[in-house]
Amino acid sequence: MTQTGFIAAMAADLAFAAYDAPAVVDHRAQEWVIVSVWGSNREFLTLSRTGVAVCSDAAPPGLQPFGTHLGVLLNRVLADAEEASEYLLMRNQPPDIPVGGVFYPTDGFVRLRLRDGAHTLAGSGMAGTSLTGHGRFAHCAGMRHGQHVLHDVPDPAPGARDAWAWHMTAARRPWIGEFVPPEHGLVRPANSAPRPSPPVRHKLPVLTPPALTGDAVSPPAHLAPAGPAPHTRRRKRPEAKHGVTTEA
Repeated sequence: MTQTGFIAAMAADLAFAAYDAPAVVDHRAQEWVIVSVWGSNREFLTLSRTGVAVCSDAAPPGLQPFGTHLGVLLNRVLADAEEASEYLLMRNQPPDIPVGGVFYPTDGFVRLRLRDGAHTLAGSGMAGTSLTGHGRFAHCAGMRHGQHVLHDVPDPAPGARDAWAWHMTAARRPWIGEFVPPEHGLVRPANSAPRPSPPVRHKLPVLTPPALTGDAVSPPAHLAPAGPAPHTRRRKRPEAKHGVTTEA
């Protein structure tokens, strides 16, 4: 099955609120996030926090996820030169889908927009990629077998001081770790002509030596061997001895 998608870094503005009062913002932060979309219909999305503050226009090399939200496609709308996809964030991680860092069980959704030539996701197409998201951490922190574990909890989450509600707006920025397939069919802008087909390449003719009829054709002088091949020997003409024809 064909896999399509991309990996990109985005500069994100984050607003945090209390778990039970998600509309009342408590504090804000700016952070680099890594967004990955994959699947035959781009039906999966991961939104990974990196903990690295945004201090430049380009994402720094070496970004690594420390915590990841996982989403599954809810809806996709195509309009002119824009594609908007909505993803439902998951409270439980499927066993066959690994994620970078620690999985974040989350209530919420993410909307991904591709604009301005996003039919190729290259050049200005990726520059038009943005994301908005709203959710709250549906987990408590703990340890299991020496590893950090974030487990699902009921609402309200007892003793879960880190179970914040959050709001995010993010826009794609240049990043050395970005991965975009060269031919990625997404949105084609209105009134745009299809890409021309590559020229047809004809196979070169196969040259075969002429068939030998009658006398053999001698090769040109500059290709003729200097002497007989070492694995051949000259045959002597038949000689007649006492009426009996023999060959040497």
